[in-house]
Amino acid sequence: MTRFLATLLLSLGCAASAASQPAEHQIAAALQAAPENLRAEAAVLGWSEGRLVPLREGAGQTICEADDPSLEGYASSCYHTSMDAYIQRGRELRAAGHSFGEIRDIRGEEVAAGSLSYPDQPVASYFLYGENGAFNPETGEVENVFRRYVLYTPYATVESSGLAETPVVPGAPWLMDAGSYHAHVMITPPSSAQDD
Repeated sequence: MTRFLATLLLSLGCAASAASQPAEHQIAAALQAAPENLRAEAAVLGWSEGRLVPLREGAGQTICEADDPSLEGYASSCYHTSMDAYIQRGRELRAAGHSFGEIRDIRGEEVAAGSLSYPDQPVASYFLYGENGAFNPETGEVENVFRRYVLYTPYATVESSGLAETPVVPGAPWLMDAGSYHAHVMITPPSSAQDD
């Protein structure tokens, strides 16, 4: 769970101190978090000199973020462009020293006030996790990873969605933060890498 929260904080932004991979490696690795049909037109953000920077412009509705080399393990993510302002605001608040909980509360207030855009229809995010060095530059693949999928469904409830608030079996979809603007369906396929 620690790495999952760290990955969410990747979307909030944090200074990287470790050496970044070459841009082409970061792009290749980050895109593997997205479904194949979204990769060709996805924009990619990656790390350079400790900062998250654009590595590739996109023409579609997906933005992918490369692994932060300053965090333990490997994680990349891709999200719908309608989440971009929300995620960028999180980076600003993180850089200002706010905690994860404070960032969530501040953004929630701003969404409610209409000063921060947030999608009003379901949109998906994709997460890819592994160990340090998961990207193999020789094969161009991220190896020995597990995935998590999130479908943001603002204000969805158990009643409106028919979903449980906890997974009924490993890998089953479940609803987190039911009833809030941040309600979302979590799907974590069972994986041996996750159990190591």
